[in-house]
Amino acid sequence: MTPQQIVGLAVRLFAIWLGVWVIQMFGIAYAVRDSSNAGMNDLYLMFAALFSVVAVFMWLFPMALAHRLVPRTHHDNRLTLNGQQVIVVACVTVGLAVIGLKALEPALTYAISAVHFLRNGYQLSDLSADAHVSGTAALAQLAVGAIMVMQARRLAGFILPPPPEADADESQSA
Repeated sequence: MTPQQIVGLAVRLFAIWLGVWVIQMFGIAYAVRDSSNAGMNDLYLMFAALFSVVAVFMWLFPMALAHRLVPRTHHDNRLTLNGQQVIVVACVTVGLAVIGLKALEPALTYAISAVHFLRNGYQLSDLSADAHVSGTAALAQLAVGAIMVMQARRLAGFILPPPPEADADESQSA
């Protein structure tokens, strides 16, 4: 992999993270839609739409950004890394970061609050809308992180398909 390809991979992984964040922003916009401050809803929707466009652009054109960020090199300037293995490690790392840094604390807070309400005879509907939104967003982020960790090889194959000659070699050896 060339240095530009590594940066392109990082750009795509950042696009995935932005996509997770956009889902959270839409959840917040949905939660504040009935609030007295209608401008906040528009603000959340505007930022969610803006970051959606940025995430799609970064997903579709990662190498254009990589060539802007890293000076051009020659094709013989390659790092001796297997691209699939790098992507697997990157997916696991990003998945663990999403779980540990973004999702775990709000998910546990939501679960503890829900257990507390249920033990004291309240309904889950008595929790504030903010608690439900942050809990739902945290559970979604937890799911995305878990998928990135457990399905890292499949995601790596989606992000960077194996070269055709590797498929022929595997079919002959099987």
